[in-house]
Amino acid sequence: MTLNEDHLKRIMEKYLTHDHNSRTHLGLQKDYPDHQPISQRTQVK
Repeated sequence: MTLNEDHLKRIMEKYLTHDHNSRTHLGLQKDYPDHQPISQRTQVK
């Protein structure tokens, strides 16, 4: 629930930052807009 216009703007800003930086995108072959290097898997003993 949004309380007012300023609150809605803050919510949308946080969502758009998350959407752009943290989610993979199909148009980028499931990569991130800000490319992140692939980490190597290590075996847990």
